[in-house]
Amino acid sequence: MQAKVDWSGDPLTMAGKFPTISTAPGSYAFSAYSPGPCLFTETSCLSQVNLVDAAGGTAKVIITPVALVRDQKAGTRTPFAVIALGQCARTDGKK
Repeated sequence: MQAKVDWSGDPLTMAGKFPTISTAPGSYAFSAYSPGPCLFTETSCLSQVNLVDAAGGTAKVIITPVALVRDQKAGTRTPFAVIALGQCARTDGKK
């Protein structure tokens, strides 16, 4: 099965189709990736997405993008955590 990400404005640069794995009945996970430009990284973008079916054709979603902060003065980079929680529309691509 594949997940299709179609998010208006594509704020996390993760639009596209990606293979999924089933984590439980009605629950799926996938990694969304893109060559950028990226919100939280300097080159390529990557986000882990966890979807759980909810009522009314929706899904609860957790998105965890790869993120880093750059200290230009020191010339270093440090990872940091970003977690987005929400709800999205879910459709069955077979319909």
